[in-house]
Amino acid sequence: MKAKHILALVIIVAVGTLAAVIWSHLREQEPAAILETMPGDVDLALTDLHYTHNEDGQKRWVLDAKSAEYQRQSQLVSLAALHLDFFDAGPFAELNVTAGQGTLDQNTNRIELWEHVEVTSSRGDNLITERLNYNEQARRLSTDEPLVYQGPGLKVTGVGLDVEIDRGYLLVKKNVRAVFQPAANGSR
Repeated sequence: MKAKHILALVIIVAVGTLAAVIWSHLREQEPAAILETMPGDVDLALTDLHYTHNEDGQKRWVLDAKSAEYQRQSQLVSLAALHLDFFDAGPFAELNVTAGQGTLDQNTNRIELWEHVEVTSSRGDNLITERLNYNEQARRLSTDEPLVYQGPGLKVTGVGLDVEIDRGYLLVKKNVRAVFQPAANGSR
């Protein structure tokens, strides 16, 4: 019986030692391997980024991204698979934005989004376009690309858009086509 305990102890020590050697080897190798795969202008790379932008002690927007690459010289953060939530978005209440790619300029807090951009509001608005810009100073969303907007009782297609978030104004610039869809209330 004692031999079994000694054998078990030897096995546990051997496995522990092997795990420690492998862990220290991987720990030493990973940063170099990561640095080799990063582009030369990237100073920091992150996965699963979560950033909250506050003003006057209040949360204005939250940015989540699957990956982010920070370039110190240009103060740009390149983002992939991102989700952006705007709080206190005027008449829109809350806005949720998703996009495949984007950049955040840390000097101006301007965000440029592209690759299947979709904006939804908590009141039922939905906007789809391929490129969208957010200007923090003006609290404005804009694009020069084709778009489809659907809101309660309204569908609009066109090219180019300006949205003043705080005032709830939405301007479609050209090739505008709108369809009003009155709510069904059961009476005629």
